[in-house]
Amino acid sequence: MSVTSPLARPLRAAQARKPTPGQRPARPLRVTSSARALRAHAPRARWFAPLSILLLSGFSFGCARSSEHALEDTEGRRFQANCQGGACRLTQTSGTPAPSGLPSLVLSAPGRVVAICNAPAETDAPRETADCRALVCQADTDCPPAAGQPEGTCINGLCISTTGELRVDDAVWMCLAGTGLGRRQPKQVGLYAMAQNCGTPCIVPAVCRQP
Repeated sequence: MSVTSPLARPLRAAQARKPTPGQRPARPLRVTSSARALRAHAPRARWFAPLSILLLSGFSFGCARSSEHALEDTEGRRFQANCQGGACRLTQTSGTPAPSGLPSLVLSAPGRVVAICNAPAETDAPRETADCRALVCQADTDCPPAAGQPEGTCINGLCISTTGELRVDDAVWMCLAGTGLGRRQPKQVGLYAMAQNCGTPCIVPAVCRQP
């Protein structure tokens, strides 16, 4: 749909007038929307909007005002999240470095548990569920905010989506909690297989951390 500024019609009318003798023809005026101008001059900061979260669960991150949060996952990695307008800019501050080929960080919450994921460069979704780990917390302020809220929700030491239901993703993150990154270490293989078969509705295996 095309939206025309009230000033556009007079401008076009002025452009259509013929120049008087001896007067150089006026160069057509170019009308640019303020939003486009701002985008053209804005610095290229890497803001990772949680597209996969919006598609899978309807749970989006970030409140209208800017907020900062110190995040930590089950592997002891720490991150800084600067959230605004439904997106969070994520930076790892300590812990095990990102796996090779997965330099980006994104938030994911397709079910009940909120996780932070390593992802391929310039993408907004993890390659697979095992590339994510659940976020741990002691208070609501330790969790990324849900849309329209100043902070997230911390229950049983985990950041959660209050509207989400347990899924296989949640079971994977619970069973791999504290085992390190990835899913192919000997101690991870059996746990990952159990999580993949959590049933419908999903029940996290008793030997795994409980959400």
